[in-house]
Amino acid sequence: MIILEIAENTPPNGVEPSITQANRLHRLLTNIGMIYTIQIEFEKAISIFNEVEQIQLLFDNPELLAIPYESLGYIHHQKGEYELAINYYEKVLIIYDESNAFHSGSNVYLNMISIYLEIDELMHAIQMLEAIKILPKP
Repeated sequence: MIILEIAENTPPNGVEPSITQANRLHRLLTNIGMIYTIQIEFEKAISIFNEVEQIQLLFDNPELLAIPYESLGYIHHQKGEYELAINYYEKVLIIYDESNAFHSGSNVYLNMISIYLEIDELMHAIQMLEAIKILPKP
């Protein structure tokens, strides 16, 4: 894993990787993960997004955890692993709720509604629709 190599290897000048370097790596790996997702290479994408998660955990950057979690939710949704998808989507909503930055989470709610409709959980879908109504307007 790329993140383990970063954590285990101190650069030659003795300086630890910075948050800026971590953010660059986060963006790079996220883009690679998206490419794998588009190509329907889900296992590779999952591996990459797990590394992105580890980067953000290592550098204690919870707001950016929403990106790999939402991506992992989408992948598991596409694979028909609905429980895992909902779990990741719920993590995203918690991050958005606890975050000082403005995020509506409406896309996550729509993805969850889609899952609930696919598995005939109409009451959960209605609850998600009601949650969207109370979200602030962007």
